[in-house]
Amino acid sequence: MFGWDGNDDGKFEIHTRPIASSVNLANLIVQLENIYQISLTPLVQNPGTTASDHSSFWNRGYTAIVYSQAFFSGDENPYYHTSNDRIIYFNLGYFYSMSKLAVSTISYLALNNMVVGIAAREDLVASGFRLEQNYPNPFNPTTTIPYKLPGSSQVNLGIYNNLGQEVRTLVTAHQATGEYQVVWDGRDNHGRSVPSGVYIYRLQGENFSDSRKMMLIR
Repeated sequence: MFGWDGNDDGKFEIHTRPIASSVNLANLIVQLENIYQISLTPLVQNPGTTASDHSSFWNRGYTAIVYSQAFFSGDENPYYHTSNDRIIYFNLGYFYSMSKLAVSTISYLALNNMVVGIAAREDLVASGFRLEQNYPNPFNPTTTIPYKLPGSSQVNLGIYNNLGQEVRTLVTAHQATGEYQVVWDGRDNHGRSVPSGVYIYRLQGENFSDSRKMMLIR
């Protein structure tokens, strides 16, 4: 479904609906295409078609999208579902670009799983503590980290690399109850720009600790 580009315009469709996080997933693909500059043009369809396997997920309330050639946008593969739907008709440049975008999306989702378990995070949220996902994410060069404290506490917020080494201390202070936002500029404690990669930000208080992942792309 993403090997055909008959007019070589790089357009592709993302079919989504406001079910679970389907719209967020579609937006993530658009964002990653822009970050990596893969030379594709996304066409988001919302509400999207139900004429594919993803609709079974939607029917059960799960996140799903269709990611394909510009099938409904004037560039339908004339060999679709026929014995002539063969690789000799592929637009290989388009196919490679679509594959790169698919792999980048899967990689991003794999790297951004929760660091703590679902039950553990639910316990933290129930207590009034909340560490939010940074935004934008991926980012370059700055990102914002929001969090909420249920009570006054000594707070430490740090950025760590994939070896567990702290690269930046963002907060080390006693803070009152409330909501906070801290901006990280992609630099370490010495003012040097850190390289692209996945980083962990960890918030620790007197009775709580939570972590999340984020991606810096230079």
